Amino acid sequence: IMQRDVSHIALRIQEQLAKCQTYAIPITLSIGICCFYRYTSLYEMIEYADKALYVAKNNGRNRIEFYQS
Repeated sequence: IMQRDVSHIALRIQEQLAKCQTYAIPITLSIGICCFYRYTSLYEMIEYADKALYVAKNNGRNRIEFYQS
């Protein structure tokens, strides 16, 4: 799966969440994504995705960020 495909999926999730009328306030979603390679451990993937999530949160709301090594 390519980065653009993952980005497209994340955007669709954000769009569907934005349409949600369950709450009286708008809901946003920031996403941190790590694309991994064969020799990336699960621990590293979680760590990298977490770092990307913090970048997304620091850059504003409703963002999608990929971990950049």
